[in-house]
Amino acid sequence: MLLPTLFDGLYWLFFVLVYGASTASGLYVAQALDGAAVWQTALAFVAGYITFLHTFVVSLVLLKNLVQPRLQVGSSRVGATRGFLAWGLNSVFQGIFIASPFHDQVHFLFWLRFLYYRGMGMKLHPSVVLGTGVVLRQVELIRVGKGSVVGIGASLSCHVNVDGKTHHQAAVDIGERVLIGAHTSIGPGVSVGDGAVVGYRCTLSMGVSMEPGAVLGAEVFVKSNVRIGAGAVIARRSVVTCDIPAGERWEGSPAVRVGLASEREKRV
Repeated sequence: MLLPTLFDGLYWLFFVLVYGASTASGLYVAQALDGAAVWQTALAFVAGYITFLHTFVVSLVLLKNLVQPRLQVGSSRVGATRGFLAWGLNSVFQGIFIASPFHDQVHFLFWLRFLYYRGMGMKLHPSVVLGTGVVLRQVELIRVGKGSVVGIGASLSCHVNVDGKTHHQAAVDIGERVLIGAHTSIGPGVSVGDGAVVGYRCTLSMGVSMEPGAVLGAEVFVKSNVRIGAGAVIARRSVVTCDIPAGERWEGSPAVRVGLASEREKRV
């Protein structure tokens, strides 16, 4: 019980520090710009709010980089170990960001979103599109390549605790020109090759590997450690339980081979 209590205490400590600094800076700018005219008051409000958002992001980034040890790929015992403490602190800072009512506003301001995720250690190309409501956990272990799109409400996580005793972390790697559908769930250790498509509400379990140009239809479920070959196509609502060879089309629950993928279905 000691560690959860510690993380709860740190959450509220950092919450007060971040919101306190953000509010103070926003009010300072607003008061400095305020005037007798209505347009001056409006300008002061907008400038103060933008200052608040920037201070909010910068404060989180600075605290994270000052306090949290780097996340490491691999397994560690739940308890007072370096790996678990790093994960806990990372969750505290990500929790403050995700739970804030300003989360979506940060996403709408491209430069601020980019500053936050890069500052938190994510390998993120400036051309990447992140939909509103996207939940990214342990972003320090996530890479999203040039021209990729992560849809509204998608979730990418780099950790799992399967037995309550062992904490496991693995990187998530999304290549270039990848489309991740809305409300899709991607687990730790997943890799998605260049030009691949992951449909709406798909689930990619831990350790799944999609090679370049592979295509998943909507609501596909892929079991852990499955490899989907280059250019393979999986029909919607299929359940994939075994490796899929390159260039083939599979469908069903469990999915079975039904032929070769057509050129129209391929994206490479």
